[in-house]
Amino acid sequence: TAGPALNPMIKVANLVSLIAAPLIVRYPLMQDGKINWVVAVLIVLLLGATVWAISQSNREAPKLA
Repeated sequence: TAGPALNPMIKVANLVSLIAAPLIVRYPLMQDGKINWVVAVLIVLLLGATVWAISQSNREAPKLA
């Protein structure tokens, strides 16, 4: 069933958001009309890691011998 499996995922998503929120507030993407390139690069890397993790989770499991 999907119900019990969603509970740990929701807890992890909440924990990640609680950890990321102070960083997002402290280091804004735009400062004085200029882009903060360090933050922009981190955003791109994290989005890339997310896409990679989703693609890995969608692949087929290897066949057992």
